[in-house]
Amino acid sequence: MEKPRIRALRQAQLYGYLVARTGRVYYPGGSRPVCSVQTALEMVRAGWLLRRGDRYEVTPEGLRVLSQSPDPPDEAEAARSRHLRNDV
Repeated sequence: MEKPRIRALRQAQLYGYLVARTGRVYYPGGSRPVCSVQTALEMVRAGWLLRRGDRYEVTPEGLRVLSQSPDPPDEAEAARSRHLRNDV
């Protein structure tokens, strides 16, 4: 599984949906693209996203894929750091 797909799924989960504009897919109000429309359509075909007009929403299958993917190192490190601070 490619990182851009997981990143796009994480953004869709965080914001509730993604928006297609000018051949790219963005999080709502965002100015940096999360992925291309082609990548989003591949995720629709895989069953990870659902397309509704210009919006892409995460499906239960997409959430399952996210739950099985490891956290990026920086997020995992931040979680460990928060855990250690709470134990003290």
